Amino acid sequence: MNQKIIDDFWESRAKIEDPRVATHFTKNDQMLEYDYQFIIKQVPAQSKILDLGCGTCTLTNLLADHASFIRGVEKHEELLRFRSDTPNLETVVSDITNYNDDIKYDAILLFGVLQYIVDDELVSKIYKNCARMLKPYGKLIIKHQSGVNEDVIINKYSSEIGHNYFSIYRHQKKELLLLSEYFSVETVDIYPLEMNRWSNTHFYSYIATLK
Repeated sequence: MNQKIIDDFWESRAKIEDPRVATHFTKNDQMLEYDYQFIIKQVPAQSKILDLGCGTCTLTNLLADHASFIRGVEKHEELLRFRSDTPNLETVVSDITNYNDDIKYDAILLFGVLQYIVDDELVSKIYKNCARMLKPYGKLIIKHQSGVNEDVIINKYSSEIGHNYFSIYRHQKKELLLLSEYFSVETVDIYPLEMNRWSNTHFYSYIATLK
């Protein structure tokens, strides 16, 4: 049931004509620039990058100039119509819980995605696949909200968004436990305090390298 709410939500967002509003619900958020600057400091120029759950490709498109090759993977095909026509940028329609390919990547990104994967076992499966696709010294870079004191589950109609909304913000300790099976992890407080709107969740980036 929860997955149906999530799928229905993203199918409705795919009909929105502004790519940033479709995925981040506003035109004027500062996150895109923060995310871009953060990634290019972590990932050398001319790297091979995999962007899992790339949505409307706003971040993927920006990173194309920084990468030798970048592949965006997205379950909802209509969202991919916003990808830029760049020779080194490729998109694939796939559920990220099942995604695997034979390329070894310098960096794999999961930005604002895993809160929509309800099952912890599927998150662990994604991490296992990422570990297989990373180069030995590559980085898995994750960013999303984490629960401050406990898991935070949102399951209600959002008047701000205008749709039924489901999301799970796992407690930070659970995030680290899921990652620790395959990775060593550094936690980064990625945004200024004022960009964390809610007292019970906080945005973090998790930078994971193979053990």
